[in-house]
Amino acid sequence: GENQIYSRKPPTAEGTLMTATEGALLPPISIMPATNVKIPGRWDPKYAQKFKEDVRRLDGVPGIVISEYVRESKLREQLKLLVFDLKGREKELGPQLADLKRDVGNFKEMKESLRESLRASAGDKRQELRAELKQVRAALANATYSMKSLSKELASLMMDVRKNMEFMAALPIVHMLNITAQESTIPFEKGRAMVPESAYPTLDSIAEAAKEMKPFRIVVEGHSDQSGSNWANTRLSKQRADAVAQYLRTKTALPRTLFVTKGMGSTRPLEEGDSPEVMARNRRVEIWFELRGL
Repeated sequence: GENQIYSRKPPTAEGTLMTATEGALLPPISIMPATNVKIPGRWDPKYAQKFKEDVRRLDGVPGIVISEYVRESKLREQLKLLVFDLKGREKELGPQLADLKRDVGNFKEMKESLRESLRASAGDKRQELRAELKQVRAALANATYSMKSLSKELASLMMDVRKNMEFMAALPIVHMLNITAQESTIPFEKGRAMVPESAYPTLDSIAEAAKEMKPFRIVVEGHSDQSGSNWANTRLSKQRADAVAQYLRTKTALPRTLFVTKGMGSTRPLEEGDSPEVMARNRRVEIWFELRGL
């Protein structure tokens, strides 16, 4: 629905996982460039409480919809399951390897014992001992090969567990706050991209929240309805996103490097349909705050 961000694709995509059989490491997550904005300490309870209060204030502004999303949370859960499976396999192989090591030791003792007996025997007994020694040597070779193979597999599993846990620890936890302003909130003139004065109070509230929350990055997306050509819709939605970003930059005095603008055209409608009401809801600007430290 309109209030759920999970029906929309966030600005960044999630990676893919590594399996024990494939033996490939997870691809690195791209880290945003450093800025001069001070990022609050992660898990700071005072900051978390202040964040909730700021969200409540924003949510009370008429005409905007607030929704939240934790980026990479799905990937993090998949990583946890993968590590759990790998550790389970590791626990299974440990006792098997211990049994094989015992077998190798036993076969070595049997081989030495038979060789001693062989040196002290003669006649038919010697032939019998040679045949038995041949069998023990074959069993020892098989057990040694199995032990080495299992040792290699266990070492590989342990490396997979370590690499995936390191990757999971390195995943940036980024709280995404989505602020959606419908067409009625920022009533652009038809075919124009100038921010109307009637939208200033709402954008001022968003700018004040940005100064308080100190986002790591602010993404402004312009969206259009499906009327008109794709080229025209993409161009106009980008111009409107640029205009909103410029207004926010002026009001917040935040560095230009924090802002990214995108013209989405009609590629991500909130609702499907061509009624005037649906098309009006699809004409919107979405502002994403990327927040670290929550």
